[in-house]
Amino acid sequence: MQKLMIEKIRHILFISDPLNSNFFLRFTIKVLVPFFIVTNLLICIFAPFNLQKDFLQLSLYIASPFLLGLLLVSFFNAPVLFYFSLISFFSAWLAPLGFFYEKDKFVFGGFSAIKFFTFIPETLINSYYSILIPYYFALVIGILGVRKHKVIQKKTTPFFQSSNSHSQCDVKILLIFLLSLTLINYFMFENSIGITGVNPPRLPFKLTGVLYYSARYLFPLLLLFFLTKRPPCPSTIPFLLLYISFASLTSVSRAVLILFLIPTLIYLIFSKKFFSSITVFLFGIFYYPVLGHARQFVYSIENNLSIRNVDNTIFDVIYKIASTYSPKGFLAPVLALVERIGGGQDVALAQQYIAGNATFNSHEFLSLFIHDFYNIGTLRQEQLFNFSFNVIGYSPGDGGFFAQLLIASNSTAEGNIVIALFLGIELLLGSYCYHELCQFTKIKPLLTMYAIFFSIFLFMPFSRGILLSIIAASLFGIWILKIANSSNRNRL
Repeated sequence: MQKLMIEKIRHILFISDPLNSNFFLRFTIKVLVPFFIVTNLLICIFAPFNLQKDFLQLSLYIASPFLLGLLLVSFFNAPVLFYFSLISFFSAWLAPLGFFYEKDKFVFGGFSAIKFFTFIPETLINSYYSILIPYYFALVIGILGVRKHKVIQKKTTPFFQSSNSHSQCDVKILLIFLLSLTLINYFMFENSIGITGVNPPRLPFKLTGVLYYSARYLFPLLLLFFLTKRPPCPSTIPFLLLYISFASLTSVSRAVLILFLIPTLIYLIFSKKFFSSITVFLFGIFYYPVLGHARQFVYSIENNLSIRNVDNTIFDVIYKIASTYSPKGFLAPVLALVERIGGGQDVALAQQYIAGNATFNSHEFLSLFIHDFYNIGTLRQEQLFNFSFNVIGYSPGDGGFFAQLLIASNSTAEGNIVIALFLGIELLLGSYCYHELCQFTKIKPLLTMYAIFFSIFLFMPFSRGILLSIIAASLFGIWILKIANSSNRNRL
């Protein structure tokens, strides 16, 4: 009976091949929609009485339109569109709930300032509704691009294919691979490279940048590639989690934790390892707030700048975390993760920032979407609030994707049109690159990782340069592969 139940759960969660044409639609209808309905029913039962009405209003009026957008893109085999819509849905659903749940911690001034927000649900709902217009138009542009590309798509010969027979699990090779990455992470920590908020030293041959970008983006890709070639035994999962926890701790970065967990989960899901997937997911949820706790042992302040506390080695940091950390309840890691996604607070702030300027500014648009979100956030404070860190607050440049849309468009018609076109073209290019790469490789976990990372970098406000680099590199790589494919055909 228990075995039958496990197989049933597997069938629901791993409905079919995640690259199958109807996977996204079935997953949305079978999993996400029921989950959304059941969660709202649980809110009615278990939420604090004084927040039940607010929670239901926020959940139904804000999240439902984004769920409809997710359902719309589920009809198409467009992983980039689906994962982007999925992130948007969860942000629009969970972030406002977390914002209202923790409303007592927000103050008028300081880092968590919310200015004059009154915590009336209608105010936040109206802010999100002004985002929906460019959001839906961008999705439509992306969908039209996917349909057009399918019409003109040509068959090509795959250059990279997954092996039909995987190598047998080899613990020694996995440990050597993880140990080599661990030594690099240790070297980086000892030399203050890659630590969030700390200016690193300048090494010759631009090694500082090479190490930073390799540890943050290349290592997760190598990890997934290694897993697809040498599938780990269940007994090696603890070693994977041990390395992931160490790598994220040496950078004190929750983003690094997520970037490593994603490829691991992708591999486990494709391998249909149900319990291992749940274990890794729960580990990520509960380890997430530990990294925030670790920062007090890693940082010290000197001349108003963060530097690494050289008195504490990485082993000292681990010992102090183990001896002082105490969990703050089940909701704490979930709320910390929701805060990271963005929404709620930053949307409320963005709406107040644009209240005094109802015109579209092309300079602000370029600053937000191509140059630097922090600069435009600071500029907004200086213009509208006679900026002061201690008196007014520090948060516009710390906002998320939806705050970007509000500030860049200023809720004007021309601003919404420009934003919709820009985002739609990015989604179109992402889908185009994904479907073109599908013709040259059959390694499905790598393709899925490409789609997920593209969606994350599109959604996160501080990774625009990385996203544009991914698009440029993908287009160049596709062009090279097409030339090589054409040469092979001519030889034949």
